Amino acid sequence: MKRVILILFLAISCGGPRIFVNPQADLPFYNKVGILPFWDLSGTRMAGEKVATILYTELMITGQFEILNPAEMVIKMKEVVGKDKKPVDLSIQDLVKIGKAAGLKGIIQGVVVEYGMTRSGGESYPIITLDVRLIDTQYGKVVWEISYTKSGRPKIPILGIGGISSLPELNQKVCKELAEIIAKKMAK
Repeated sequence: MKRVILILFLAISCGGPRIFVNPQADLPFYNKVGILPFWDLSGTRMAGEKVATILYTELMITGQFEILNPAEMVIKMKEVVGKDKKPVDLSIQDLVKIGKAAGLKGIIQGVVVEYGMTRSGGESYPIITLDVRLIDTQYGKVVWEISYTKSGRPKIPILGIGGISSLPELNQKVCKELAEIIAKKMAK
């Protein structure tokens, strides 16, 4: 019985991000980037800012990038394209202008599709779905794009293991994993 539960747990928790990498991109070239606050489709207040801020920190920890943080990017964005635009309103041409003005090789954009708690049986657990991409600031092309869903999963009742029970804890884990994936891809 324990073996069946363990196999089910491993099957449920496996899976990973869906990744597109532009085959023409010279990935190590993109070592100086900016990260914009993420667009939030989840309806959770400040989810886009929370995810972008944690991802910024995790990318900095990798030591592979020089990064302009989300707050600095908003300031640069307002200087270049005006105070009325929000990160979600930016066109590819706007991103190219902002990138050139800030001396960046790429800009990271993201969408928080899902950021909340869900129930299974009598337990609640967090779930996060993100779509993150790097845009080249010279040509406006997508360098890479990652779609990633992860849930905290409730604990396995008999074994009493597993599970992440809070959104901040899951956000940290997701952003750390994404930063590691991005850093590995960019090193190639």
